[in-house]
Amino acid sequence: GERAAEFEKILATLPKDARIASTDYVHTRLTHFERSYDYSGYPRAVNNYQPGVPSDTDYIVIDTGHHYSEIKSIDQVRELQEEPDEWEVVPNDSHGLFIVLKRKRRAVAKPALRDGSDPETAQLQ
Repeated sequence: GERAAEFEKILATLPKDARIASTDYVHTRLTHFERSYDYSGYPRAVNNYQPGVPSDTDYIVIDTGHHYSEIKSIDQVRELQEEPDEWEVVPNDSHGLFIVLKRKRRAVAKPALRDGSDPETAQLQ
């Protein structure tokens, strides 16, 4: 059906080495990725029985179209409410059937030069 076709498009955009948390319908279709975590309200050992996803999760894929889905819109996603600096919404054209989040990577601190100046702004001698 339409959901399966839209999901295939989303699947094609996810890196194969990604660690992905997802809701039930799509979870079984993501097991060939580096890691595939269950995204549900149930506490899991893989996340020390805390809410949310394991810290190494790269993407979250939420199927809003499934009749059992508790999440129907972006404003219901826990990560966007509680950790807005950690996650960004990846736009997709599934007409709201799927929500895809990507973890924002923190900028890697660049080492300062010996005199403490920024290597990108230091003048060449």
